[in-house]
Amino acid sequence: MTEISGVYLARLVRSTAVLALPAEGQITWIMSLGFPRESVRADELTLDFDDGVRLIPQLVAAGWLRDAAAERLREIENLLILMGEQGNGHLWTVGALETADEWQAVRAAALAALLLI
Repeated sequence: MTEISGVYLARLVRSTAVLALPAEGQITWIMSLGFPRESVRADELTLDFDDGVRLIPQLVAAGWLRDAAAERLREIENLLILMGEQGNGHLWTVGALETADEWQAVRAAALAALLLI
């Protein structure tokens, strides 16, 4: 097995930290990617996170990530999967970032994960 770099953990931590930000911080982050506010889509928040979650087994095996943190990160992944189900398109708007309970749950889970990493 090829050894995994800590860079991947750093990217996962950063993407988790973005998910833990208040709505306005998340919107600002998306806009920093070059998107105007009127075209901001919340799914931009999840792209790096999705890539990092795929590497959790390797990060744990390499000793870069503890099991408890991995479990919390999987919790975030599960919340995002539920939010992505058909009929939930309304959850991926700027307004939803600001008001939806589902995004509050993601923020809480992300903060909990950060405290374990």
